[in-house]
Amino acid sequence: MSAALDDIPYAQLSTEYSYLLRHLAGPLLPRVYRVFGDEHAPLYILTDPARRQVWNACLAAEYPEGDMACLRRNFLLERSKTLLDDAYGHVPDGFQGLLRRAGKIGHDPNYYTFWHDHLTHFPEDFAYISGRLEISAELTEALLKLPAPLRRLRVYKCFKNLRDMGDFVTAMTAVHGGTPSDEVWDVIRDKLYAGRSPLKMLLKIVDAAPCPAPFITGDDRFRHLNTVKAMKAAGLKFKNCLRSAFMIKDVLRGPTQCYEFIGAEEPCVVGLTTDGPFGCRLDDIRGLKNKPVSDKTEKMVEQALSEHGITKRRSVFSIVEDWEERYEPSDDTDFFPF
Repeated sequence: MSAALDDIPYAQLSTEYSYLLRHLAGPLLPRVYRVFGDEHAPLYILTDPARRQVWNACLAAEYPEGDMACLRRNFLLERSKTLLDDAYGHVPDGFQGLLRRAGKIGHDPNYYTFWHDHLTHFPEDFAYISGRLEISAELTEALLKLPAPLRRLRVYKCFKNLRDMGDFVTAMTAVHGGTPSDEVWDVIRDKLYAGRSPLKMLLKIVDAAPCPAPFITGDDRFRHLNTVKAMKAAGLKFKNCLRSAFMIKDVLRGPTQCYEFIGAEEPCVVGLTTDGPFGCRLDDIRGLKNKPVSDKTEKMVEQALSEHGITKRRSVFSIVEDWEERYEPSDDTDFFPF
């Protein structure tokens, strides 16, 4: 570097630095330009990135006002800790280490103020910062979007990536009514800290999710598979698709219901499909491994279903839709298809 400095008097130096300054300052450009604009830009551009991030953090704490020449000289001469102390009032453990891992480009002011406040209140996260090569803006934005009790790097370490963490929060928000309290998130955080798998936490909730009210009640021959857990258990027992995601979604949303028929020697599962306001209808009867049941078992199941007014029939909506396609009613007469 010293050899290069010796040659500077002979170099044809550029007088235009706005592109480089804009690139390196990033979202902080308006603040950086106040101090290092125009002919002062090389001071900012050529400074070591870690030192530059200290300046960025100071500029993020407060919009620069007053004597820019004095501020610029302080930036050049004062120790980093002194600059940060002056800007924030104190420097929490790990904050300077974080700035060394902040990359080469300036961030939104919220990046610096968030991490200063975060390390002030949660100094235990310093251990997780020191083990990372870079604390990216993407990670910071993701943490800022989390419920306050989950804004911990220790929580983030429980997930493989930011997407999984976001999906987990989305799912937990939904299953707790859309607006979970901080107390709920505290419990979830403590479970993650205790080593509970995020997937297992979600599965426990989903497995207990109830299916819609049964079509058939008061008949011991039909055992309603009324939870996700019951569906999965039946899928293992019958070695069929009952435990598949698409089947579970259909059952939870209501168009399909499944029952284990107890009243026959041949084990089987009965699938019923809703017909909206017109009751429900028999969809299928299947034995082990989705194989068709014997004629004897089929007749026994159909007889039992008929006692509840359920038969294997077409949907009323399908009949009407079919007729509308085949018979176009006249504009001035009643509809007589025959």
